[in-house]
Amino acid sequence: IGLHGSYAAARLSVRGQRFPYQDWTNTQITTRLGLNAISSDNMGIDIFVGLGYKRNTALNHDYRGRTTTVDINEAIGGGGLGNYLVSPFKFSLGFHLTFGLL
Repeated sequence: IGLHGSYAAARLSVRGQRFPYQDWTNTQITTRLGLNAISSDNMGIDIFVGLGYKRNTALNHDYRGRTTTVDINEAIGGGGLGNYLVSPFKFSLGFHLTFGLL
């Protein structure tokens, strides 16, 4: 059982211009449940599943100093990816492979 958290931020702008620009942030926290298996001290696998909360925001900043919120679903073009980014629920499923060198 483990807890995973992350924060990411990006600024999108036109090169050489100060305005306009967009600030995008992603904050998430997930609780994970997993299983580790090791074989012959050199190979292993870690399988996990988790549920959590995430918050994605995007802000437009214009040359007049105004800040407006970007509709992320519309900015991505709608559909599956936009709905996933807007949803506050996070589901993770994955694995890691381990190879020992020493």
